[in-house]
Amino acid sequence: MLCIAALFIWLSLGKLSYNERNNIWKTIKKSNKIWILVSMAIGVFSHWIRAVRWNFLLKPLGQKIPKTTSFASIMAGYFANLGIPRTGEVLRASLVHKKTKIPFQQLFGTIITERLVDMLMLIIITCISVIINTGLIITFFESNNINPLKLIIFLASIPLICFFLLKLFNKLKSNRFKKIIHFIKDLIESIVSIKKMPQKQYFIFLTVLIWLCYIAMFYAIKYSIDGTESMTLPMIIVTFVIGSFAMTISNGGLGAFPFSIASTLVFFGYKNTDSEAFGWILWSSQTIINIILGVLGLIYFAFFAKKNSILPHQEN
Repeated sequence: MLCIAALFIWLSLGKLSYNERNNIWKTIKKSNKIWILVSMAIGVFSHWIRAVRWNFLLKPLGQKIPKTTSFASIMAGYFANLGIPRTGEVLRASLVHKKTKIPFQQLFGTIITERLVDMLMLIIITCISVIINTGLIITFFESNNINPLKLIIFLASIPLICFFLLKLFNKLKSNRFKKIIHFIKDLIESIVSIKKMPQKQYFIFLTVLIWLCYIAMFYAIKYSIDGTESMTLPMIIVTFVIGSFAMTISNGGLGAFPFSIASTLVFFGYKNTDSEAFGWILWSSQTIINIILGVLGLIYFAFFAKKNSILPHQEN
């Protein structure tokens, strides 16, 4: 992953001359810091909303945790993902499990559910961006050999693969495989808990709010640079979609995210200097949040989170 990040950093900055890199740095230094702080605040708010939303998935399982514990675990997970992608989800569930004694597989199952819901939201936003920018999207994907449909098909095939594996494991009699089967069944129970969720409308509202916050983060950054203030909402949505897919390529989107954002803005006709500055400002501002709050989250679990800090579940 780090090699991939290094490759994208080279693609982004390596081919530029000293003067071009210097101009990008000058643009970043001259950027409007107030709008950057606004974008960062929106980012923190989206993470808090995600912490609130998690309890809606835990309710059908008869579980509930303090919002501070949920928030700290989420930020610690984001911090871990900067080092080794996808370890954050495991760390998040492990931290909460150790303090609350909620079964790990239940916690991890709800996190998987979150990821599936978020992937659905990304697909919906991608479809919206295609509808409002059909010609530009097709031209951009063709010119950059980007095919997000392959990723969608791959993710859609995962449940089918799991189904066949479960059938295979059921035919095996060893105790080890029985434990695996039990773990998988607990995961599936947690994943399908969304069907039993009370107040589904609030969960949907919070989900939409999270993703509106993500787009708003992009929208705020456009005002931080003089050359990107003219970006329209359709352009913002396209840029957001490209950036979202790029985040999965390397550690925390390092290199890949700024490169993809800059390439998209250049495609829309913006100066390379402003485009590169936009991508790096957005990536670095949100990464700073993840580092600071991630470290604070780990400190919280190490010294402040109380054991068995589970809240009594109340049916609404």
